[in-house]
Amino acid sequence: MTHHTFVEKKLHLRFKGSDRKTKNLIISRPKDKLKKDSANIAMESIIGANLFEKDGVQLYEGRRDAYYKTRRVDVFF
Repeated sequence: MTHHTFVEKKLHLRFKGSDRKTKNLIISRPKDKLKKDSANIAMESIIGANLFEKDGVQLYEGRRDAYYKTRRVDVFF
């Protein structure tokens, strides 16, 4: 195998849970250059669905922020 490099990008959506702790929803291979309005709409849809609860805690109750995290991977073997 030859040496090669690739870039891995993930979209991190951070929410506030009903316990006031930060909860993360991480999406692999997201769409590039997502607009702020699109992220807000998606996050509000997730919050409004009330689908995610654990031990009586609503995991996604409010929005905190959204960001891309990118890392470079060098495969050498």
